[in-house]
Amino acid sequence: MAEEHEDQTEQRLKDSMNGPRALKPDEQHHYLGTFRERVYLTISVGQARQHDWTLTVQSVMEHHPQAQLIINGNLPSKLTHPYQLVAIKASDRFTIKTDPFYHTRPTDLAIVIANDHAVYQSPVDVEKVAANDHQAPRSQADRQSTTGWQHLFH
Repeated sequence: MAEEHEDQTEQRLKDSMNGPRALKPDEQHHYLGTFRERVYLTISVGQARQHDWTLTVQSVMEHHPQAQLIINGNLPSKLTHPYQLVAIKASDRFTIKTDPFYHTRPTDLAIVIANDHAVYQSPVDVEKVAANDHQAPRSQADRQSTTGWQHLFH
């Protein structure tokens, strides 16, 4: 019992010097401060540099109004500003993370849309989400397509 008390005391001393232990710190660093199971969408730095994903971000945020947009603030504002505007126009929450452990390599994340609790969304990669999002409207449009005659009377 004395050993258990010493272990607790030692742990408290370590926590007071270094801060409390974080749960899955590598995962939280990768997902800009949140856990994978809370994520709806991710955009890597490389993807953000290659393409404008604002329409996909807007769609995801419309489908999940309780979600928050998280931005890697270590990136140039010209890269992240369009996503801030999407969040502002939708009156959604966003936060900018500038801690030094959020890197800007092509495989690091530039944008994350996440909830404050687990949602277990899959896939979350923007390219897969965009492909799924664009396929659904096309198939829905095919189902709702009208013939030439019907189009004249609408």
